[in-house]
Amino acid sequence: MSSRGKRISLIAIAFLAIVSLIACGFVYVKKQQERHEMLIRAASQFAVSQKVEIAGELFGTAKYNIKAEEEDIAVSSEVGQRFPVTVTDRSMIDLTIPDSAEVTKIVMTKDGEKFFEGDLAGFLDGFLPNGTYDTEVYCDVNGKITAEDGSVLTMKGGEIFALRISVDIPTEFHLSRTEMVQGSGVAVIGTNVSGEVSATAPGVIDTINFTVDDKGYAQALLSSTFRCSPGEYECIVSYNGEKIVLPFTVTEGTYTVQHLTISTSTAAATVGNDEAMADYNGMIAATNLIWTPERYYEDNFIMPVNGPITTEFGLYRYTNGSSTPSRHVGLDIAEDEGTPVQAAASGIVVVSRWVGTTGYSVCIDHGYGVRSYYYHMSALTAEVGDFVEQGQEIGKVGQTGYASGPHVHFNIMVGDNSINPWPVFEGTSGIFDLAKTEVKSNG
Repeated sequence: MSSRGKRISLIAIAFLAIVSLIACGFVYVKKQQERHEMLIRAASQFAVSQKVEIAGELFGTAKYNIKAEEEDIAVSSEVGQRFPVTVTDRSMIDLTIPDSAEVTKIVMTKDGEKFFEGDLAGFLDGFLPNGTYDTEVYCDVNGKITAEDGSVLTMKGGEIFALRISVDIPTEFHLSRTEMVQGSGVAVIGTNVSGEVSATAPGVIDTINFTVDDKGYAQALLSSTFRCSPGEYECIVSYNGEKIVLPFTVTEGTYTVQHLTISTSTAAATVGNDEAMADYNGMIAATNLIWTPERYYEDNFIMPVNGPITTEFGLYRYTNGSSTPSRHVGLDIAEDEGTPVQAAASGIVVVSRWVGTTGYSVCIDHGYGVRSYYYHMSALTAEVGDFVEQGQEIGKVGQTGYASGPHVHFNIMVGDNSINPWPVFEGTSGIFDLAKTEVKSNG
């Protein structure tokens, strides 16, 4: 072959090689483009498939910025709508996100105003009153997907879940017990409470104070005195302009009779003295107004002293031959003079002084309107404002005031009413029906 022919052959071969290379290049580029598009499709499918669940309902889709291991792929799954969810059970509220996502912030608005901004823990621990909330959940994402050809795509970036939550849960109130013996108490419980709440029980107690915690859980104590006539009654709860009626029954208690002899001089200086009685009545009236929306007591109260009971709760007492009995609002517990008197339960000392009819006296506020009283002591060892623990000494046994011998008169009041101490010692009283939660005042 001539040199010219050889040159033509080489040129032809080179041309064919170049054409082949160009063709191969086109094929390679096309395959790369197809793979790129495939990865984008896979990433997009991953993005829109991710959901957040609340009360078992799907409510949001994801919006991603994605970086692959070998190449950057920008994928954005825009949220085209807000997903409505109606929450029907407070206990079911939960937020579950994909394993690949970590919540960094949650923002909620209600009626155009910011309602909440914080982390996941704060959201799950919060309370949503009835209403509609526009919510955005911000997440950091670290995940992987597998494309159609088996390629693995690493997902790194951020996502936002957008949702609208409509909460419409009925507020409910109930009594912890629908039957109570004279001189006892029951708890009034409310759920999903977000407004002002109050109550009364005509013929039993005028004012019932509530506390409401940050979960919308409302609590109060309804007490009756031994003077309350047995029969059917109603607790009337006022909430957001509505009246909720809770019926209950008061049953008759069993009370004994006592005939007491006391010196006329002691009687004249105490229960027969107008100033002394005014002092006592003023002290009781003042403590009746105390309302502490915290619970300091735990379980059973303990006896302030361990002597014999000389006078029972609710007893009919005939003094110095009188034909008209008085009623005894507490327990008289005999003990040697000077014996330490201990706090029946933890609380804050709100009275520690001489009182006209009861001598050296102490009153302890145990929270939720529960108070204990200690009378006739010979000395006081606790001061007003002290926080005392259960069993801590607060005074000494004596016989000051209207007393015929050394003892402690022990009395428990809930609101305006004195209640029987025995169920409180035994831990069976309705005052223990309250949940042990930290609460704040509301109403």
